[in-house]
Amino acid sequence: NRGTYEAGCRQNRTCPVNAGNAIPASHWDGLLNIAGSNIVVQDINVHDSSGAAIKFYAAYSRYENLKIERVNILRAVKAGVWFNQAKPNSELILRDSTLELVALSNVDGIDNNWPACVSTDSDGAWVNALYENNFLKDCAGEGLTFLRMRGGIMRKNTVTNTRRPLIYLDNASDSIVENNVVAGNGFLETDESYGAGIIVTVEPYGNSTYDAVNNVIRNNLVANTRGALGIIMRTSSPYTNGNPKAEGRKVGARVYGNTFMQNKAAFLFSENLESATNRGTIEIQNNVFAGSNRCNWPSGVGSIDSNLYGVNPNDADCLGSRSVIGDPAISVDYTQVNADNIPSSNAFAPPANSNAAQSGLALSNQVIDASAYPVYAEFSRDLCALNANDWEKGLAFDYQCKPRASSPTLGALEIQ
Repeated sequence: NRGTYEAGCRQNRTCPVNAGNAIPASHWDGLLNIAGSNIVVQDINVHDSSGAAIKFYAAYSRYENLKIERVNILRAVKAGVWFNQAKPNSELILRDSTLELVALSNVDGIDNNWPACVSTDSDGAWVNALYENNFLKDCAGEGLTFLRMRGGIMRKNTVTNTRRPLIYLDNASDSIVENNVVAGNGFLETDESYGAGIIVTVEPYGNSTYDAVNNVIRNNLVANTRGALGIIMRTSSPYTNGNPKAEGRKVGARVYGNTFMQNKAAFLFSENLESATNRGTIEIQNNVFAGSNRCNWPSGVGSIDSNLYGVNPNDADCLGSRSVIGDPAISVDYTQVNADNIPSSNAFAPPANSNAAQSGLALSNQVIDASAYPVYAEFSRDLCALNANDWEKGLAFDYQCKPRASSPTLGALEIQ
């Protein structure tokens, strides 16, 4: 049903929590709390939830095939959208939606948890999850998150002003993060306690700890965040009661063609990657790092090369032999990048008249109704119909499938 769903109270930023007039009664539930499969939520407003805004959860059987599109979410104590315990190989879509002032529980002093603005958790299973063309602003936790899952895609989203990492892959493998605009400034443009741009991590969750490998991060614009890119293996966590169970897990990512512009912290940082048993494939190539010279990277870990730097890195291990320093044609002015002055993520997608095929999850834009279940999806990992083994890189061709003039390019900006 179209319309507005709201709790009818606006005390401080959100409704009361765990009080007699709280809606929902428990802040672990959603204002829209949905259990089931083959469900479409579209064209509604969800405001002022004492818990999550929209939560999918099946207590006794996992759900599958869910779609949310054209939804406006404003103010929620917990997550804006929470896909919890999805069935393996199911299809979850969040598209063309706006989320603002969500995941407020920590900053409002309700509890010590850090809910994400948008999160999918499948307890390690492969899930065809797609976050596409959404706008997130002022999230007090992480922005877009894949948690304990495989197979997700984040594409053409704009994420701004979160307190914690704007894109967070936690125990998540086989993810694709592409063509997103990620801009900092912090929650309410004041608090960026841990507001890095993109982080790939294994955070121990006891027996529910998984690898975070085979992730591809490409052609994103990341600006004015508190740190640009982090690849992290954590050895302890508040969620494990002293039993981290991270031994034998690996973290890794292939990072190509992104533009990172910030000077608030290290542009590249890591934790506990020195041991080969802690890491999968790590390649960081053909990116632009402008603004900061700070880097924290262990010697001999991964392949970091053919990047372009606005200033010379303070750590030679971040440089490589084929990188370029300080091209005067590159603008490193990120000071005007904020939530109200950012380019659309559409600027970094293939043009409509291009024959370029977006690799990853290709979905119809048609509205799916009750007669069109399930939500069908088609995977294609051919980039520009090229028979190339390194399909993730796409370095030799631009979005119109034309040969690039030179290498390295300017990442997401696609300037030749």
